Amino acid sequence: MSTIVAEDHIYYSRRYVPKVFTMHIWVKIKDSTLDKKAFSRQIASYIDFNTIRDTLKAYDKCKNDVLEKSVSFLGSQDLKKASDWGLYSLLSNFLEEFKIPEETIDFLLKLDGENIYSDEAINWLKNYEFSGKLVANPDVSHLNLPFDPIVMTIAESGIIDILHCPTNFIFSAVENFSATWRELEKYNPRVFLEPSSPSELFVFLEQSVSSHYKNMDKRNAGESAGNSIFSGYRYVCLTHELGIDTDLLAFAEKSAIEQAKGTIR
Repeated sequence: MSTIVAEDHIYYSRRYVPKVFTMHIWVKIKDSTLDKKAFSRQIASYIDFNTIRDTLKAYDKCKNDVLEKSVSFLGSQDLKKASDWGLYSLLSNFLEEFKIPEETIDFLLKLDGENIYSDEAINWLKNYEFSGKLVANPDVSHLNLPFDPIVMTIAESGIIDILHCPTNFIFSAVENFSATWRELEKYNPRVFLEPSSPSELFVFLEQSVSSHYKNMDKRNAGESAGNSIFSGYRYVCLTHELGIDTDLLAFAEKSAIEQAKGTIR
């Protein structure tokens, strides 16, 4: 048996089994996963520190420029619609509970000095709640953009800058995770969800993406999973029901290895 392990989240194992068996890709998910507030807070940790500094400076220099509405666009070669693989839902959940971490602002004040920025600018960022719009599949044909955006965010120009890194993080995560699941669709295996305890953001993001897989079966696999269940939130489960698809086995191994590498800090 060979096993690859990364931070107790991902396991892949191949073992000798009876002559006939099949494979299920098994995705474990807990009923009470991250709520919107916890999810948004974790995503907000990816804010570029300098965008907060620049927004505070700009606010004190010309408040109206910072408060002026602006837009940002996200496009993709792989995702064709905002609803693909739950992208729009994840972005919407993030923005609904979006708060700039107060401890991040406080840390910046300690670095730069508490008298560098006005109380008005500091309080505006600390108390900011998203009041803009998230538009799916916007019609922007009149703008002659070099790509076709699938998501448009409208907000204050200073906030657009602050949102750049966290929204692109969500976007990239959905692109990367969905690439695996799109490849998986070629083999058309069934996928099961089972209660579990995902403990970190990347686990939650893939669970969100994988829930849009067309053959998702939201029930326990039960006895059909046999005795070959391996701990982890995505892994291969062998049963005795059908013949093995060697191409699928090879794909599962490659996918698990790449994901294991990606979780190593």
